Amino acid sequence: MEYKVIVVDAARGIMDGSSLQKAADSLAEQVNASIQAGWEPHGAVNFCETENENPHLMQAMVRKGAGAAAPANA
Repeated sequence: MEYKVIVVDAARGIMDGSSLQKAADSLAEQVNASIQAGWEPHGAVNFCETENENPHLMQAMVRKGAGAAAPANA
């Protein structure tokens, strides 16, 4: 199994005078592209701020590949 996190810097949208929706749309595009490549969302979208109060949206993704180890109890 593979794991990755897609991270979108939401401050860019806020500073350009647009809303957080622009960052959410960007995240959705990246998640949809990953789904097409065989990845699956794992959990909900997360929001966090860095120590400089720079907001980010994140989505964890997993992909089960041919080389992924089978569970021990399978």
